[in-house]
Amino acid sequence: MLVTLSEILNKAEQGNYAVIAPDFTSMASVRFQLEAAEQFKAPLILSYVKHIEPLCPVRSWKKWISIIREECELYDIDICLHLDHGTSVDECRQAVDAGFTGVMIDASTKPFSENVAVTSKVVEFAHAAGVSVEAEIGHVGTAAEGTYLTEDSARSHLTQPDQAEIFARQTGTNCLAVAVGTVHGEYAGEPHIDFDLLAEINQLVSVPLVMHGGSGTGDKNIEQAVALGIRKVNVFSDWIVPAQRETARLITEKPKDIARVATAQQIVIHDILAHWFQISGSVNKG
Repeated sequence: MLVTLSEILNKAEQGNYAVIAPDFTSMASVRFQLEAAEQFKAPLILSYVKHIEPLCPVRSWKKWISIIREECELYDIDICLHLDHGTSVDECRQAVDAGFTGVMIDASTKPFSENVAVTSKVVEFAHAAGVSVEAEIGHVGTAAEGTYLTEDSARSHLTQPDQAEIFARQTGTNCLAVAVGTVHGEYAGEPHIDFDLLAEINQLVSVPLVMHGGSGTGDKNIEQAVALGIRKVNVFSDWIVPAQRETARLITEKPKDIARVATAQQIVIHDILAHWFQISGSVNKG
């Protein structure tokens, strides 16, 4: 059943676990992710990034979102339909109007004051519609930008605890994505997570904390991050890369065997998410 981002994360806060937030790319991946979560009785944050809108299987994007909402209501677990990395106020407004139960406004590359102003605008209309908001302070970049976020010398990109506390209080955001050493995409070298920094942020900030770039971070690192207050972990590369590679292999072998490709993707999603539900502590928490 559909719940808000706040509802799903507040339960995680009380239970000291994290909710996995995999991005989906198709209606099939939506179903496969929901089925895996239901099997393990784990809550799920179905995450959507706007740049996959060309993959919308119907003419109306809003209709597609309504279909996904209807699908979510068929499952006996807590599910949040969440906009991931909304890039503008208008994009977040479209998601709220379409029926998302959580939206992320990512103004993390903007100056602090502008990030506060943009986030506050989204919080105002989202809360009025009963929708929760995620924001980001500090900047979790991509592996393509370099390895700076895995190096201790690059603290200018990481979340500063005092700023995070002020930001959360001034904006009224429901949860906060923080930069503590993870990257989007595949790491160039070993990840180095600043757990001391995470612990300090967790002590100062009163809302649940979010980790972006969960893929490839390592089981022990994830478990420690959850112990230190991370309540939502974004996962994409971990499932999409093996699924795409297996799809390419099968299509090369038998281009017309479409059902075999779908089954392979289902198996990949099931196995990857099963592991993530375990290390996040979210099994039987749905």
